[in-house]
Amino acid sequence: MQLTELAGSAVAVYPAFRRVLGLSASAAQFLSQAVYWTEKTNDGWFYKTESEWEVEIGLSCKEVRTARKSLGQIQLLEEVRKGVPAKMHFRVDTELLLDYLSGEKVLPVLPKEHNKSCPNGTTGSTQTAQQVLPKGSDKCDRNGTTITETTQKTTHKTTSQALAPASPKRAKKKSEGDEAKQEACRGIWATYASAYQDRYGATPVRNAKVNRQVVELWKRLGGEAAAVAQFFVGINDSYLIRNFHDIGSLLAKAESYRTQWATNRQMNATTARQMENTQANINAAQQAASAIRNGGGRGNAFIR
Repeated sequence: MQLTELAGSAVAVYPAFRRVLGLSASAAQFLSQAVYWTEKTNDGWFYKTESEWEVEIGLSCKEVRTARKSLGQIQLLEEVRKGVPAKMHFRVDTELLLDYLSGEKVLPVLPKEHNKSCPNGTTGSTQTAQQVLPKGSDKCDRNGTTITETTQKTTHKTTSQALAPASPKRAKKKSEGDEAKQEACRGIWATYASAYQDRYGATPVRNAKVNRQVVELWKRLGGEAAAVAQFFVGINDSYLIRNFHDIGSLLAKAESYRTQWATNRQMNATTARQMENTQANINAAQQAASAIRNGGGRGNAFIR
């Protein structure tokens, strides 16, 4: 019998989530799967019950809550409960994740927990999800319709306390540089999408992966990125046409397309072959002329 029939499908884990971010094995597993689902949706939001997390990645309800808390403390995981019946929706801040992994941003230093007694009998300045939730809430609801038997009955206030980070979470203040980057990326996308709509009569797909590509394009081309993107959509190249001028193809050779834009010369396979043949003819003519000059005309059938 095949292994997958007994064990199920394998689930990928990014080792860098442990090595660079310092996450526990369960938190790294949770984040890897959350990134997968974030990139599967247009706006990044998806919902999962705790029983579904257990089926997909093998983590218990307790491990899922601990992982969520760890990721919330470093502001990587966004959560919101919505819908009827209410379901917990998640989204990974992929831009912040890339900044952490690349070293552009430093992970926040989390405060150490104190051992002072709390009024309700618990210890430490932070109450974990296991401490706040009533006894017995570790058990998953196996019908897959709720987060847990207890969570469905608790108030939103209690749930918020259970998921609260060690210190009050402050809203991230956007610096002038961040705002300028976001404004530039919005301009790049608007220009690209408009040119794409004009050519294909449809709007291009935009998701978390495309958002990262737009940011990378801005990093590589700066203020010229929008104009290059518009020029790119107009290039008549068989490869680009087959791929409907996807932004990934633009990013792959961004500097080359920038040069084509700057010189207003489209370069495709046919144009390249023509230039190659022209250069070959020039080289042959130069070699012939050199032979004539060096021979001085002696022994040359064309010069008597």
